[in-house]
Amino acid sequence: MELLHAKGQEDDARELNLKSVDITLRHARKVATQQPGTACALAMEALRTLNSLTRARDAGTKGG
Repeated sequence: MELLHAKGQEDDARELNLKSVDITLRHARKVATQQPGTACALAMEALRTLNSLTRARDAGTKGG
């Protein structure tokens, strides 16, 4: 039962991270014309988050 609870927490954290990426990219699009450097930095932040999520997923599938 504890394993299922831990899995649910992992899914919740992943979902929150994906929502954060979505919000960050939406903000980047809003400021792209007026602040292209800021938009680029925001997009890179979103990509780093996605990369971290991918590595965590891959580590989880390899680990069992």
